[in-house]
Amino acid sequence: MIPIRLHLHTKQSNKGTHSFYMDVHCDGVILLRQSVGETLKVEDWNPTRMKLRVSHPYLKEINARLE
Repeated sequence: MIPIRLHLHTKQSNKGTHSFYMDVHCDGVILLRQSVGETLKVEDWNPTRMKLRVSHPYLKEINARLE
């Protein structure tokens, strides 16, 4: 299985959101880094579970797409 890591970009927009990225790893090397087309606030993202927190208005829709 190839590990996939979801994370927020460090750069913040004027609206206070961050671009959402997906990294695909193989043997410790990043093979692909791609934006997934979503922007999120840091407080809406749980990096440990790689899911949105309850406070986000589109929680179910985005978490379903991430799975």
